[in-house]
Amino acid sequence: MPGTASPPTVLREIEGPDTCDLCGTPGLKTELVRDPFIYGAGDDAVELVVEIPVRTCSSCGPYTDDQAEDIRHDEVCRHLGVLTPTEIRDLRAKYGLSRAELARITGLGESSIARWETREIIQNVANDRHLRLLQDPAIFLRAKSLASLEPVMTDGTAPPIVRLRCTACWGDARLSASESGTVTRIECALCTSSLSSDAALAEWSAMEREATHNLAEIARGRIPEYRPAAKFVAKIIPDMPRDQAHWDKRAEQALRLPKKQGRTHFLTRDTIPAGEAGYLYLQAKLLAAAARSLPFETAIHRWDELDLAGPLKLRIDRLDESGIHLDVDVASRADPSVWEERAGALIMRGLMAAFSCEVALKAILMTRCHRAKKIHDLWELYLDLPEDSRARLDADYTDIGSVLTGPGKIFHESRYFQNSASVKEAIERGLHHERIRDLEKTARVILDECEMSGLEGRLISRPQATWTGNLGEEASAGDFRERIRLTAESGESAFVRGRRAHEDAGSR
Repeated sequence: MPGTASPPTVLREIEGPDTCDLCGTPGLKTELVRDPFIYGAGDDAVELVVEIPVRTCSSCGPYTDDQAEDIRHDEVCRHLGVLTPTEIRDLRAKYGLSRAELARITGLGESSIARWETREIIQNVANDRHLRLLQDPAIFLRAKSLASLEPVMTDGTAPPIVRLRCTACWGDARLSASESGTVTRIECALCTSSLSSDAALAEWSAMEREATHNLAEIARGRIPEYRPAAKFVAKIIPDMPRDQAHWDKRAEQALRLPKKQGRTHFLTRDTIPAGEAGYLYLQAKLLAAAARSLPFETAIHRWDELDLAGPLKLRIDRLDESGIHLDVDVASRADPSVWEERAGALIMRGLMAAFSCEVALKAILMTRCHRAKKIHDLWELYLDLPEDSRARLDADYTDIGSVLTGPGKIFHESRYFQNSASVKEAIERGLHHERIRDLEKTARVILDECEMSGLEGRLISRPQATWTGNLGEEASAGDFRERIRLTAESGESAFVRGRRAHEDAGSR
């Protein structure tokens, strides 16, 4: 590499200050110049190219100011693959931190951070990677928790799991950001509810503040608090300490519990040995996943299929501050077989959601209490949960009780054909997409609590293909045979915070 850089090239005249910074002479001209420069020495020297403003004064001649030096500095940062000073400041602004707060969380020196941001020096690769890790909200929240002066329950072996949730359906939310890292859109992957531009940025800022507070609360065994009008929230599942020896002891003691009390029969550790409640969780998770593959918005009758040309019967349903609500009796032009298919899809979604709730609740009861009633009443199973589990579920979904006693009751009774009245009620009252969506949301909330309770359930697929034929012959599709080997894995270990709860439940 030559010791001197290529000559600069004037690109065009641009707007700039009118007076010279050096002598105050008016009539200053500013040009945008392509300016190569050498960075490094010896064999490590490279030529970097930037576009900088060059000022020309009639008295002082051409010169560059701090703006040009800042541009050169940033280009060196990009060449080295480290954050620019602006990106470091943006990282602090993203979380609303002062330099002192960032220093306390990271363990870096406050004076070092100041010198990086003011372009006095460039951070080394190790410190830069430290800063880049904090761009992940989950790692930032974990780092902030570790920097807290108060003792926390997390055991420090892994960062917390942070999942962005849509409060409308408890589906996964996705972020879109600009090149500078500013959040520009938040969208639910399930129901497509979304926020954009300033609304998305304001929601994300509120979510970060809320998540920072909730992480410390959850890590101490307390209940999270969400904003009443939140459209999206951060669901935090911290790495809770596990007392495996105590858990094993309680599981062994549970083997001596009776399998029947009065008319109530129980699932016990005889039928679901220690470590296998995760299979229940896996089944509930697969049912909920299957429901996501069905159309999310299912109306039995579409608006464009209604016959609005004939005489209409109007009834006043109610009158409130939002206006007059009318019921209209109209006929549908759709073939009965079409809307019967739609009704069947709604029933299937409701039954799958109710079954997912039931199996997930029993999975929690087995891992926390080592037994669960052999019943299908979702509300009664919910009431059997340890108090801390119920409190977290109530915090995640304040209407969970009304859902379990409403549509949950309708579908659990009809699913087991307890009587003809329950089947009739499921058809007449259960076929409402809002009730079914609420039940599906409840299933997703309970599945998060399964994970919080230490349950693990995975389905591993190992596809295999074989080909049969003779050498020299052209292969055909019929010569191939595909086999898929599925392996289910289970794991469970209740956390320390639930010890008192599952001792009490286990002794009933």
